Amino acid sequence: MSPHDSPIFPSKSSLESPYPETFAGLEPSDPTERAYGALRASCDRQAIYPCNLLQRKQLQSTTERYRRYLDDEEKKLFNLDFEEIHFHDLEDGGIDYRTVMIRNSPCVRNHLHKDGGDPKSRFIFLQAETSRAPLNCSRDSFSHIMSYHQVPPTFIDFVSAFGATHYPTDYHMTGFDSDDTLRIHDSNLINISTLGRSGREHRMQYLLRSVERDSNDDGSRRWNIRQAAVYHSFDFIEGKALWINIKANGLLKDRIIEATGDPAILDLGTRDDLPKSFAATLVIHLIFLEWCDEDWRTCIRDCESKVRDILAKAQTSQVVQPPAFSASARRALGFQRARPTGLSETEKQQPSVSWVWGRKIHSYFKSLSRYKYRVTQDPDLIGTADDDNHLQKRQFENLKNLDTFSFGELQHLHYMSEQLESYRLVMELNHQALRDIAERYQNLPSQRGFPESLKENCMEDILSFVRRVERIRKNLEIRMTQVNSLLAWLQDGKALVKYTECSSILLC
Repeated sequence: MSPHDSPIFPSKSSLESPYPETFAGLEPSDPTERAYGALRASCDRQAIYPCNLLQRKQLQSTTERYRRYLDDEEKKLFNLDFEEIHFHDLEDGGIDYRTVMIRNSPCVRNHLHKDGGDPKSRFIFLQAETSRAPLNCSRDSFSHIMSYHQVPPTFIDFVSAFGATHYPTDYHMTGFDSDDTLRIHDSNLINISTLGRSGREHRMQYLLRSVERDSNDDGSRRWNIRQAAVYHSFDFIEGKALWINIKANGLLKDRIIEATGDPAILDLGTRDDLPKSFAATLVIHLIFLEWCDEDWRTCIRDCESKVRDILAKAQTSQVVQPPAFSASARRALGFQRARPTGLSETEKQQPSVSWVWGRKIHSYFKSLSRYKYRVTQDPDLIGTADDDNHLQKRQFENLKNLDTFSFGELQHLHYMSEQLESYRLVMELNHQALRDIAERYQNLPSQRGFPESLKENCMEDILSFVRRVERIRKNLEIRMTQVNSLLAWLQDGKALVKYTECSSILLC
């Protein structure tokens, strides 16, 4: 049994009623009214979200663990003093989206429960002052939104990537999850016709990361990894779509508002058409998904430029062996001409490069001490004054060049390595999440209960969507290859810097 086929109501009593015992006292004659009453009761208990949800696939202990997490991390995740929640709604029969900004929990409640049922399409945007600040909503508003739209507790895993923190966290975390009610028996669906909810829906959520440009105080460009979480549901009968987007800044919100106002992108006149409504959700997904690829090329090019500028100093610092070194001087310093010899099996097992280099440096210093003593005893080792002056001038120029290569720049090379490693990890995880999203839509039409009208009219839209996602994945593969090449170049450059510094010290 696949995760999508798992039963929603695991308890025995659930087979008799789709509602938890908490709502058993609500017994209107109309099942739809009973379902609506159960939803309102769930919203009244929003303080214990997600333990108040009408449907669950997790153990009660699991939902309780999520509730405790929200209790423990409330001050980190949510802003207790400032709220700014954006609703972008297209009402049934409407031709234009309407955007509302709400600043307190009572207004959130009133907006959600207003007469007329759920809008045809709804976007909810949760933002933050900065990428490391709490979300601009209270725990109460967040829980009420999640309860009203019955968002599964697993979305909290993605919400946890946000909130107040001193350092960037969870670079290793992207993700995807989905489920649907296509195979669920009608008696176990939460059908609330009052709100325009059939209960026959598919739900998905994902967390992606990308780089976004920023500016330093001196006006130079800076790159930061940012995250975006998305929850989406689509009603296969009513054609209604819900989107919840969490991102610190308003970049994706602005793009969605732009797209929903552009007939060339979304034709709002066809939103009452189920296939067109479904196809429109694929367009919205692509706006989110393409964000995770768009700036990598420029970012990598900036990294390459910075690495090249730093390593150029080391590459131009040529260490010259003194021409006054006679054969006896070479022997004194331990330099031997390489002779081709056959290697034994033991000799083939050579130690690491860093160990050999460390031994060589130690040997060079010892040889240098012996040479300084012998040079005062053996006139053959002493070059002419002109030779000494020429050598000193060459070495002085090289050391002067090395002097410009500060310790801070060497630290910056290490920092660049760490940055590139984090970039590679983010791209690899995005690559996997994109694959999961594409596979989900590829497999959806084969699910039992998938509407025939969508099979007949949306297969080309699905195939086009999958091709677009695959193109994004190919782009990420190219970026990862670039990063791997840059990392190899960076490692070679750091080795060159160490070699140049050590050689200059030894030969001065």
